[in-house]
Amino acid sequence: MLKDQVVENNKLLVELSVVPLGVNGKSRDQIADVQDIVERAGIFNERTANGTYFEGDWSDICTLLYSCYEQVHTNSPHSYLKIAIR
Repeated sequence: MLKDQVVENNKLLVELSVVPLGVNGKSRDQIADVQDIVERAGIFNERTANGTYFEGDWSDICTLLYSCYEQVHTNSPHSYLKIAIR
């Protein structure tokens, strides 16, 4: 029982905010692409006005964050990603 509680406590809560720069009005499309990546990851998430929160294991979260970064950076080399780990 205690082991299960420890595993549950090892989950991270992360907030990601994405701001593509210099995309001439296409930032909405880029943010939608990132939201699709988050949805496909199967990790619990909740969108807010300022970003998206996810909760999960460290390795799953890191993989997801890197996928989001690659997607944004591919279409907008100049972008702002804010990652907050709680």
